[in-house]
Amino acid sequence: MNTADHLMTEAEKLARVADSVSSSFATELARVLRDLERELRVLANDAIHGSTTALSRAVRAAKLRRQIRLALNEAGYPQLAETAAHVGLDRLVAQMEALRGAAKLAQFTTSDLTRILALKELARLDLVGQGEAIAHAVWRTFTWGLFSQRPLRDLLDDLSNALDIELHEARTFYDTTVNIFARQVEALKSSDEDVFAYMGPADIKTRPFCHARVGKVYTKPEIEAMDNGQLPNVFLTGGGYNCRHVFQSVSKISELRDLVGTGKRIPEVEAQLSGLGGSKAA
Repeated sequence: MNTADHLMTEAEKLARVADSVSSSFATELARVLRDLERELRVLANDAIHGSTTALSRAVRAAKLRRQIRLALNEAGYPQLAETAAHVGLDRLVAQMEALRGAAKLAQFTTSDLTRILALKELARLDLVGQGEAIAHAVWRTFTWGLFSQRPLRDLLDDLSNALDIELHEARTFYDTTVNIFARQVEALKSSDEDVFAYMGPADIKTRPFCHARVGKVYTKPEIEAMDNGQLPNVFLTGGGYNCRHVFQSVSKISELRDLVGTGKRIPEVEAQLSGLGGSKAA
């Protein structure tokens, strides 16, 4: 297997690991939120059948905020955040090692691994903070229903819908955090003089921004001038939310460097896209 084939294979494995990690998080988060919903039904019944004075509702609203946060903790969100940050991101680091090996680049040093631990801790804190965002969104739905005197059945429907929305938003947040983490790990070993191949899946799920760039080789200034239309710093955010691609450093002796400035793709990626009929997927 030549360097380009090996690089493409390992980049696709990285994307599959990221997808697997995110899918596991989403499954466990859905379980956590369903457990939370059962507790919320009890809280909703207590809250809506209490005193109807504005002051009493205000007191209950403040209490509900604490109760929802406690219910989310008891449903297992903090443990999920810990597992997702440590086990999931460790799998990504291992796959990044394989990807760097495929590109014939230096492996991570002890100093790099220390910085990776710091990045992982930041990701963990982000995930823990996302739990607060979930609790606040549910609390907001609760208080709106409480003060507008919505019937219990309607309030429960509102809460169920809010949890569905939070599940989607939390997964998007986690997917994006996972992929940005992978790019941050790669950035530890890169410099402004390096050139980078934009690597990852070339399939029907590839969005237009990534379709136009996957398999091409860029300098750091060229990447910094890009705009994905969603998130800043394309080197770290790729094509935006949920992007499965990574800017992979190219060895100084690699023939792939000859593609810089040509607009041409790595032939193996071009062949893969041709096999899809050249269509641009959303």
